[in-house]
Amino acid sequence: MNLNEYIRSGILEEYCLGLTSEEENREVEAIAAKHPEVRESLRKLCDGIESYAQVHAVPPPERLKQNVIDGLEKEKKPAASIRSLLLPIAAAVAILVLSGMSFMFYQNQEIARKDLAALTQQVKKLQSNYAALNNSHESLQTKYGLLKDVRTHHVQMQGSHHAPKAQCVMYWNPEHKDAYLNIVNLPSPPQGHAYQVWADVNGHHHNMGLINMAAADPDSSFLHPLPYIEDSRGFVITLEKQGGSPHPTVEKLFVKGEL
Repeated sequence: MNLNEYIRSGILEEYCLGLTSEEENREVEAIAAKHPEVRESLRKLCDGIESYAQVHAVPPPERLKQNVIDGLEKEKKPAASIRSLLLPIAAAVAILVLSGMSFMFYQNQEIARKDLAALTQQVKKLQSNYAALNNSHESLQTKYGLLKDVRTHHVQMQGSHHAPKAQCVMYWNPEHKDAYLNIVNLPSPPQGHAYQVWADVNGHHHNMGLINMAAADPDSSFLHPLPYIEDSRGFVITLEKQGGSPHPTVEKLFVKGEL
């Protein structure tokens, strides 16, 4: 048994809140008796929930006692008669107190359950954020390694007369079969159009895919991953209709560069 997974499963919290079945109770108690780390976690959880309940306990209203005394005084009956009423009144008060305590216990239990659920959601969110950051870090490490690799070609791609100031850099690594495009400066495409990248292989252009301009933020040094195509001698970027084209529109060539 993986004790860490068992402790994180939430069964110990449910045990302390009285939400487990008899079979689950026996299982928790048996595992806690066998494993000190489970026993210590269980003790801390139960102590914490008990402290929380004490802090948030709601005392019975102060006016309850006074209301009972006022009711007795209004009767103005002999002592014997008052004594005859004392037992049912005491029973009624006891029922009220017990009902109030039961309600407060249920209310505190519901609050603890909601707090536990909220805390669990926060933990899951933090775990998800950590996983995303870890993936992002690994991706950056891969890209950084590509840029440092002496076998990576840095292909400078300059703008045509359509966009003289346009500039991109193709990072091309034949050893690892990696290709990344860095958009240094490229105007936003018109509505209904998109930029498409092509590899020049012996005079024939092979499609390398569309550029996601929403993700390609030039201020963030974004590297756009592209498929590696063998025997490429150069690269061009053309403006095509949204969805791409099977062949490049040479008249709308915006950027080009050669290996």
